[in-house]
Amino acid sequence: MAVITFTESEVARCHPHAQDEAFNVRLIASGVAGHAVYQDPTTGGYALAVATASGTAGFRGIMLESNLASGTVSVLRRGVLYGYDLSGMSYDAPVYLSDTPGMLADAAGSVSVLVGRVISVNDKAMSKVVYIDAELASAGDLG
Repeated sequence: MAVITFTESEVARCHPHAQDEAFNVRLIASGVAGHAVYQDPTTGGYALAVATASGTAGFRGIMLESNLASGTVSVLRRGVLYGYDLSGMSYDAPVYLSDTPGMLADAAGSVSVLVGRVISVNDKAMSKVVYIDAELASAGDLG
């Protein structure tokens, strides 16, 4: 399993429109734009998701901004994101939550959590981007 890296300053919505779903959340741990988050069932706050245990693998989306603990950020629940290095992956490849906190991976971690797929944008280069859908994570591994 390889972690999918990203460039914090380049993480952005590709097609912000009515079909995307984003919402604001309160953090209980610091994170940066591009990190995956889960909702803590005790506090209701959000922290970095990690696929090492079922309690922290409840993927709810990707942070769209960076902030410190107790700060508020927007989280993309469903939509398309720039900023990830997908060069080693095929189009339509599944994207999973990683065993590294806040990160995505090209294969399932200890707990298999499918979070999206590699797709192309409609440009001459057919640039690879990641389609994120938190509903996939709650449905189990569909990859």
